[in-house]
Amino acid sequence: MISLLIVEDEPRYLESTRLLVSQYVHSIDSAVTGAQAFALLARRGYDLALLDLRLPDASGHDIMAYIRQHHPDCRVIVA
Repeated sequence: MISLLIVEDEPRYLESTRLLVSQYVHSIDSAVTGAQAFALLARRGYDLALLDLRLPDASGHDIMAYIRQHHPDCRVIVA
């Protein structure tokens, strides 16, 4: 089964994305800040990450670079 990380600071987009994908993935974690995303990524790897490019404290590009370096098998979708 697929594990998913959603990084999105807009609550309505985060919730709608969770609802849309919940039937297709095994586990979903979410972060609303870059700091939360980095903390989750430090603890475990994911099969897929959905990233918002604009976060209050980080760039989606920075998170994507971290994923590429530490979790090269994780697929990334940037929105």
